[in-house]
Amino acid sequence: MSFTDLTEVDEPRRKALKTAKVANLDKAYATAALKSNFATAFLSKSRSKDDSTGAEVYASPFRHVSLPGFIDDADFIDDLIAELQSLDMQDKNNDLYKFKQSVELKHVNTPCIKAFRNVLQGQVLPWLHDITAFPLNNKIDMFCSNYDYTDTLLCHDDELEERHIAFIYYLVPASWSKEDGGTLDLFDADDKGQPNSIVKSILPVQNQFVFFEVTPASFHQVSEVLTEEKTRLAISGWFHGPPIARPQPYTEPAIPISSCGGIEEMVFFDWINPVYISQEIQNDIRERFESESELELSDFLKDEKYEELVAAMQSDDRAWTHRGPPNKRNYDVCKAENLPAVAQTFAQILRSDAMFLLLSSMTGLQLHDNPAADAEGVANGSDAKGDTAKCRVEAQRFQHGSYTLLHDTDPHAGEMALDLVFFLGGAEWSMDCGGYISYVAKGEDDELLSVSPAPNSLALVYKDRETLRFTKHINHRVTKAKEPQYCTIAASYYENAD
Repeated sequence: MSFTDLTEVDEPRRKALKTAKVANLDKAYATAALKSNFATAFLSKSRSKDDSTGAEVYASPFRHVSLPGFIDDADFIDDLIAELQSLDMQDKNNDLYKFKQSVELKHVNTPCIKAFRNVLQGQVLPWLHDITAFPLNNKIDMFCSNYDYTDTLLCHDDELEERHIAFIYYLVPASWSKEDGGTLDLFDADDKGQPNSIVKSILPVQNQFVFFEVTPASFHQVSEVLTEEKTRLAISGWFHGPPIARPQPYTEPAIPISSCGGIEEMVFFDWINPVYISQEIQNDIRERFESESELELSDFLKDEKYEELVAAMQSDDRAWTHRGPPNKRNYDVCKAENLPAVAQTFAQILRSDAMFLLLSSMTGLQLHDNPAADAEGVANGSDAKGDTAKCRVEAQRFQHGSYTLLHDTDPHAGEMALDLVFFLGGAEWSMDCGGYISYVAKGEDDELLSVSPAPNSLALVYKDRETLRFTKHINHRVTKAKEPQYCTIAASYYENAD
């Protein structure tokens, strides 16, 4: 056999050797002293720092570890980034998050991704065994994520099935700064086990590996990405182990509901656009509602009353208080007793017998004992009373960063109710800013309908037991909007009991 023949025989093998990649955990992390110090700190829930690497173990708000300079080969990191950037990414967008994600990387066999997977399996997994003493098995989930401008992952705890350790390996540009957003925010928890406030923010740094224990209180988020020029690229996932017994999740008490009340005749008619008092218009509205189970009534209030109400709601910032917790919601509320007088009057109208009757006439729902009466008759003091139908009313303010989330312990999930939302402000609102109300079927991802803010607009949506709602996170684009916030007077109405 000639030299040429030998070359031809070995060529496929030579190509394979050229394309194969090998990566290694930085050797500093394998030293006995570092591993011993970190294991002691992790198990005792204390803090420890290694001066040679800058790596640290933290105990609060839950155990987490930061490992800078994770991989020892800068060229490998560049090649890994290039491979990840070439992957097809799927949009991930619901109440909790908005970003792009790859398929499970265990199904991707490009050289660098495969090499990184081998590092996790062959080097990091045994290292974690030594440091944490967790009974980890060989199952590792890993995905690539891209967070671009306005992308975020809101507060959650990662607790699912057999996850023991969550990890993030950052591959952001070297110039990434605090102003770019995308930090890993860690929350402390209150005495009910609910997230309270952000107590630590970890800035993404290229070639940094961060991991934390998954517990019922490991609440965290990826803060909104604020840069339009950079992408927050990372590999993230979980190390698994046997199932762990978890406590029952905390269930909030239901918000009280109340029966309707009376209202002076002139008050009701001074506020409501007379178009909607017309029985003919009500009949038309009812026909639409019975067909679609939702509608929007523009210019619901008389202009002068609307302007008076908007001015009052925006006049005193001290009246607003934050409503959380962040794994369920993040917006401001104003208690009924703190509302400006004009807003208290409108809230009284929404709770009034006349309003119950008007809504009953418009929707066909049994919100009044005498649906054959008309709103004018009730306001004039007719004997018809909606004694058994009930409602709850809340004044809300939404601005940059506000949202509500779906959650398994919602005491109002599964209720059949008429949702009413009256919008104040939000002129020329763009859905690209978020802030819209989305209705989805339980267990499904597809949206049934959405409601966007519009000034002096009243939205009505009938929600059955299988329908859920959330308000989409209001993102940074709203800071450039004509009106960067809006208020709502929101109510839920419940039909007469049989």
